[in-house]
Amino acid sequence: MGTNDAEPGAALEPCPGCGRDDQVRSVPAVYLGGHDRVTLPAAQDADGTNRTVTRETTSALARALAPVPENPLPTAGRTALGVLAALVSLGTFIGGAAGGHWFSGNDDDLPELVSYATYARQPRGADVDLAFLGWISLAALLVAVALFAWSAYRRALYRRLLAGRPAAEAVWSRGRYCARCATVHLGRRAGGDGRALSLGEFRVLVWQAGGYGHLADGQPVY
Repeated sequence: MGTNDAEPGAALEPCPGCGRDDQVRSVPAVYLGGHDRVTLPAAQDADGTNRTVTRETTSALARALAPVPENPLPTAGRTALGVLAALVSLGTFIGGAAGGHWFSGNDDDLPELVSYATYARQPRGADVDLAFLGWISLAALLVAVALFAWSAYRRALYRRLLAGRPAAEAVWSRGRYCARCATVHLGRRAGGDGRALSLGEFRVLVWQAGGYGHLADGQPVY
């Protein structure tokens, strides 16, 4: 069974822990086998139509055997805040423009408004100073630009961090997982020393080959 998961022409060496090979599979096969898609029922529509959603699931073992870390520099939250700040900036600017504050140099040229409290006519903008909207709009715009720039920087940093992924996968693809012992080994025919490694030790070995081994301490194996 195990030899069916090996590369063409390469037999899987027995596990150094139990000495057997019936539960030995290549690490890439185990990793890919731990990813699946499931279809789940969702809430009914207003017309009573049943709906379903499809979600991708990843087993704990597949996550433990991943050749690269999950993104340690997430940007989704900052990007969402940046969008919110941009909307605030746009909304306050439009509010000031609608109030005639941005594009009028002389209030006498503006149409008059009727005060429903006194029924007296008064120049538009005479009772409310909308200058504060300009400051809010400017501040929100600066916040949005800063958040977008920071998110772009973090994404670029993550891409540079994973530049060594091919080297990591070269080691990762030679790994052999024993389901009986829950260990990984690099057989001597695969260029390893043949000893059994825990999942954590194998992760460090692979990630160090890629140049991001320091991230192994920050992410639990399971």
